Amino acid sequence: MTPTLLWFRRDLRLQDHAALTAALSRGGPVIAVFICDTQVETLGSAPKWRLGAGVAALQTALAAKGNRLILRRGAAIDVIPQLVEETGAMAVYWQRAYDPESQARDAKVKATLSAMGLEAKSFKGHLLFEPWTVQTKLGGFYKVYTPLWRAVCGREVPAPCQSQGGFRGPKFIPAPRRWAHGAWGAICSVALQLWHNMRGLVRIWHRSDWQNSPGAPCGTMASGGIFPVKMVRQN
Repeated sequence: MTPTLLWFRRDLRLQDHAALTAALSRGGPVIAVFICDTQVETLGSAPKWRLGAGVAALQTALAAKGNRLILRRGAAIDVIPQLVEETGAMAVYWQRAYDPESQARDAKVKATLSAMGLEAKSFKGHLLFEPWTVQTKLGGFYKVYTPLWRAVCGREVPAPCQSQGGFRGPKFIPAPRRWAHGAWGAICSVALQLWHNMRGLVRIWHRSDWQNSPGAPCGTMASGGIFPVKMVRQN
């Protein structure tokens, strides 16, 4: 089976990850990639601070599962086809983002990959309920919180992806025999940019007392380190 390219964005975790579950179910190696594109470059200091911690934690988690994370810099529309060529991947999976810039980017990436004859799929994962499933009686989106809450408070919260370990995540993620060219160089280059002057952050992230503190979800929800289903079902 050919490899699957798994594109991480705002979902830097291995638990309850629909795109990862689909990649494992497809069979074959999984190649995880994070791309430092314009949307990452233009983030402020605080979001980059959180993102650096999330990327570091994801790399550690992947290594524990027998895999690793490829980091690249550039526009996704250019980087992903290049990685496909380098790795021989025939499928590219990712989890959806909902801001206009991300939707426009993802639509172009999906169209390009489909034109190349590749399987390109996006999955739900960042929200409990996707925007188009929560609408007013007239078919528009809610603009006031209280009516929105009333519309969703009685809904069943979806269960995590139990087929791949649920809250625990998969025990093993198969790695490819052939990695992308220059993967380690790309890792060093992007990591230095993301984590410059933030070295203390990684040490803070790995402190169990910080991770379990009430304030921890505020920093990690933004990058997907803590997933909403877990927060709802464990509280």
